[in-house]
Amino acid sequence: MDCEYEAEKALLGAVLLGQEESFLVLCGMKPYEFGISLHRLIVEAALDVGLGCDLVSVSDWLNRHGKIKDMAQYGLISDLTQGIPRLSTAQAQHYCSIIRESYQKRAMARLAKTMMSQCEAGKTGSEVAELAATSAQKVKASMDRKRSYTAKELAQMEEKDVASRVGPRPDGFRWSIPGLAAFTSDLDRGSLWIVASRPRIGKSTFLAGAIVHNLIGGRRILHFACEMGPIRNVWRILSVKSEVPVWNIKHFGKQTGSENKRYLEAFAWLQGMNHYRLVDHPGIRPSQIRAEVRTAEAVMGGRLDAVVIDYFQLLAADQKYTSRRDEGTEILSQLVEIGSEHRVPVILGAQLNRNAETDKKDDVPSLSELKDTGSLEEKASGVLLLHRWNLLEHEDISDAKIIVAKQQDGGMGSLDAHFHRYIPKWTE
Repeated sequence: MDCEYEAEKALLGAVLLGQEESFLVLCGMKPYEFGISLHRLIVEAALDVGLGCDLVSVSDWLNRHGKIKDMAQYGLISDLTQGIPRLSTAQAQHYCSIIRESYQKRAMARLAKTMMSQCEAGKTGSEVAELAATSAQKVKASMDRKRSYTAKELAQMEEKDVASRVGPRPDGFRWSIPGLAAFTSDLDRGSLWIVASRPRIGKSTFLAGAIVHNLIGGRRILHFACEMGPIRNVWRILSVKSEVPVWNIKHFGKQTGSENKRYLEAFAWLQGMNHYRLVDHPGIRPSQIRAEVRTAEAVMGGRLDAVVIDYFQLLAADQKYTSRRDEGTEILSQLVEIGSEHRVPVILGAQLNRNAETDKKDDVPSLSELKDTGSLEEKASGVLLLHRWNLLEHEDISDAKIIVAKQQDGGMGSLDAHFHRYIPKWTE
């Protein structure tokens, strides 16, 4: 216990001192892995605050959430920072392994007590042995990020999963365009979908349409707007919902009587929206995204239906890298982990290679244009490529195409679409 306590004290002390390397290691842990109840609260607070947390911000979080009422405990939290040097990543990881090993031993000790109580309750030896084997396997699985499976185990997994696939599917996130929604079906929880285009094509507009469509369906959406400020995103959302051109919303006096009525109805709808949260944060990091996801789940009172990020090139990694490709690969790995951990699809906007931009009709984008963007193609469950031809024509509607360039559990193909200029949306 002394070794475990010292490991927890060193790791959390470094986090409370603002040491980012230790915080990034902590991001891979769960509060329940810590043996001391106060330490579990500190981990919960630090993970929710995100990168940049320290003694002051963690203490403030604990106070605001009513986690600690005894003032003496704040003194114990402050004591964790005493005598803690700057930890290297390797040191933090070593302390992490000590904490996890101790957690596993505690779990097995609890299992032993359960087995004793089962024996005393009159269970047969075979029943107790089966309980022990099952429980021990659960403990091991919770500690191991990866497992190997026999063919028999895989078949058993499929047999259990079939039951969840019989009958109606859960109503998850769906694209706003019916033909595309039918082609791709619901986006699986934990999947990563890329919506990519060249500059000025309308990926933000496409994402805004999908967001409004799902908000109308009552789904919980967390939206990271890394490019446009909150007010411009509000204009887009209100325009899509009300069918009033963005220009007329921006210049309020330009609206006709019918437009004003639709705008006010959309405004009232947005004002009462309690399952949508927008984060305006250019250069946001995965650790901060993780913290925002936790916050959104708490505020909305349940699991999210989608995390929409606009867009990839405006994200930053939690660590510094010499190349943008390495940085991008790390960002994507963290986003996949966040989606898997919270069982939520992540929809990520991305910009294709600017050098390939052209207005030629036959210059349709391809998956190869994602090659220099940090393993986007490899990490994604699905990739949509958006394309328009007549960019320079001042028309109300532009001919467009939506290309399903990758889909792990489905086919590939394309869908003819229209891009609407003044009411920013994509339609069939």
